[in-house]
Amino acid sequence: MHEPRNSLDQAGTPFAESGQFPRNERWFAVNTQPSAEVKTCSNLERQGWQTYFPRISRTVRSGRRSQTVLRPLFAGYVFVALDLGRDAWRSVDGTFGARGLVKSGDVPSPSPVGLVESLMELSDEHGRFTFSRHIKPGRQVKFLTGPFAELTGSLERLDSRGRVLVLLTLLGRQTEVKASASELMPVA
Repeated sequence: MHEPRNSLDQAGTPFAESGQFPRNERWFAVNTQPSAEVKTCSNLERQGWQTYFPRISRTVRSGRRSQTVLRPLFAGYVFVALDLGRDAWRSVDGTFGARGLVKSGDVPSPSPVGLVESLMELSDEHGRFTFSRHIKPGRQVKFLTGPFAELTGSLERLDSRGRVLVLLTLLGRQTEVKASASELMPVA
């Protein structure tokens, strides 16, 4: 079995909270069965593994109704923290809901250093990913949620409270829309 995840880092913060790992621990992607990301994380955590499942708010329309829901940022994948030299990582492959670790040959392939940590920094306490730190006035942005979901406009203003003013072209004319920065993503 693997060591418990409750050891402390140099500042006295539990590793699970600080996002830093002892020794050679890295983040690895786990491919899940369809729509089984939550179940896979729950089963991995029950076994003592630290997991991360990034999600994003999206507005889903069905007929005349629209609803804001959390969707996976990477559908069919979650992340698990492992030290391949210490942990019995093969048990991850047999976890209910998981298809297995993403591997190169027979060995799990770690995620690029800093990738998952960066995603965690841009997420709230529920794992909800937000682009709000990457949007800047003058750039094109796309609405992810709300009545303007999927529409693209120009970000005019951004205040310190996370409120934005976006110029959208609606019905052939420019319209100012006030919203929250968490509803937007930058357009490349």
